[in-house]
Amino acid sequence: MEEKIFRVRMYSGYKGGSNYYHHADILETHYMKALTAAHQGRVCNWRRVDSFDTAQEDYVKYEYLGMVNFDESRNPMRPLEDII
Repeated sequence: MEEKIFRVRMYSGYKGGSNYYHHADILETHYMKALTAAHQGRVCNWRRVDSFDTAQEDYVKYEYLGMVNFDESRNPMRPLEDII
């Protein structure tokens, strides 16, 4: 199966600190594999996009934003391999 570039957003915050948006462009064969890699902490090319307000709790959430072409991508990378 051919690899594509999937953009994933990470929302995160620590209670009393700022909320943050980060994006990563992930080389993978399916968007669910890209999301799974993000949830498992195997994505290392996060880039900060914005911060806002104050977080009321500690959290990390992920959202699939869509597929991007190579020209639209920023530093696309494959996820780290699974550790068994």
